[in-house]
Amino acid sequence: MLSIINNRMPKEAVPFFWTKCFSTIGYANLYSTLILFLENGLGKSPAIAASITGVFITFNYFLHLLGGFLGGNFISYRNLFLVGMLLELTGSICMLFSNINIYIGLSIFLAGCGIYVSSLNCILTGMFRKEETTLRESAFFWVYAGVNFGFFIGVTLGGYFHMSGNYHHLFITSIITNMIGMLIFLFHWRNMTDKNTTFSNKGRNKQFIHSIYATILIVSIIPMLLFMFKNPNLSTNLVLIIGGVMLCFALLIALNRKDKKECLSMLSFIVLAISVIAFWALFYLAPIGMTLFIKYHVQESINGLQIPPQWYRNVNTVTIVLGAPILATLFAKMRNKGFNISIPMQFTTAIMLMASSFLILPIGIMLSKGKVGSEWIVICYSLQAIGEICISHVGYAMVGQLIHVKWQGVMMGMWMMTGGVASSISRLLSISMVGDAQSNTPPIEHFAQSFNNLGMGMIVMGILLMLLTPKLNRWIGTPSARKEAELQEA
Repeated sequence: MLSIINNRMPKEAVPFFWTKCFSTIGYANLYSTLILFLENGLGKSPAIAASITGVFITFNYFLHLLGGFLGGNFISYRNLFLVGMLLELTGSICMLFSNINIYIGLSIFLAGCGIYVSSLNCILTGMFRKEETTLRESAFFWVYAGVNFGFFIGVTLGGYFHMSGNYHHLFITSIITNMIGMLIFLFHWRNMTDKNTTFSNKGRNKQFIHSIYATILIVSIIPMLLFMFKNPNLSTNLVLIIGGVMLCFALLIALNRKDKKECLSMLSFIVLAISVIAFWALFYLAPIGMTLFIKYHVQESINGLQIPPQWYRNVNTVTIVLGAPILATLFAKMRNKGFNISIPMQFTTAIMLMASSFLILPIGIMLSKGKVGSEWIVICYSLQAIGEICISHVGYAMVGQLIHVKWQGVMMGMWMMTGGVASSISRLLSISMVGDAQSNTPPIEHFAQSFNNLGMGMIVMGILLMLLTPKLNRWIGTPSARKEAELQEA
């Protein structure tokens, strides 16, 4: 597919696309349905279900940092992916059997899916030379569309299983799709090699020994995750503290760079990382607080067709699958004609779209008689999807563009760890929305007030980022910024 659209794409991009797609389905199944499974299947209260789901999403992204550190340094990216998929498969099998504690299955599953994602992104980044910025960005556009296609399938199946009450089929689906993803990857194993990484430059004996150590370390985090599921408040505080430490670490690296250009590029990376945390903090309300809002306060059917809460997430997925390739082509043509579609501009647009998506919800609540109409959720998720298109692919490709190759693995993991910090914030926001932990029906007034406050906060964030955009353009080195600097010098 990718090679047909652009014959300059490497041949490895096509199996990579399908590997990402199938490996996403199993995760999307659980991601979209976990909070409902905990409520309906296990009898947890809304607040407790939101808390556990928040921990799951938080550590999924937080583990990307560990994966980014291990991958390319102590274990090859492809071996890291294989280990992660095997753990994810094992976790699904454990959750299939009801006599096994759900936290054990969740911990094993999470250790797998959280550890390998950054390795896949680094494999894709390594397929391109540093100067192939446009081609790399286009590839991430298409692969991100493939990920969302996988999400569409996973979320749709998850909604169906939720309506039928047969959650066992959810785990069986995850097992099957994970196996397909692994088989595709193994069939193209030789083409997925590391390129110019610390690990690839080591001798075979050291590679083997370090791979064993890395695998043992990955497996050893399962008891830690089990502890975190049982202590969600502690886990949230820990993630926020570590996120702050990593931000300071990145700042220290940037300020110690001898090359001024590298220093400014990393500072730009840090500013954009802070803004993206704000974006994802609201975005990750979808599988937690927003799912509960839809379940209790949004119409259950459209023209007689029952719509489970998960299916609304497909509004986001369809928008991305259809819109991402179009936007990639449009941006490429506009840049070729001299238009400045800079990274900070795309981030500012995403922040403003996210603000709008939440500010319309109190209007829908106010105008609705009884339960809120489904059209308000469709509009909300559509705006969020457009914002997601603007920044998601850019974040991954930006690491290869702004970060020195020595730090790319760590920074790729850190960039994806921003999702962990954001989802920790989402967990706290969701708990505040539902109110009392023993409440069976969270009041709609709590949701309305929360939506309004969040939307206004994002407006402020968007204005601040807009004011910083000219400076960020100069630091990153966009064409228009270079022209402005030349005119000032003249």
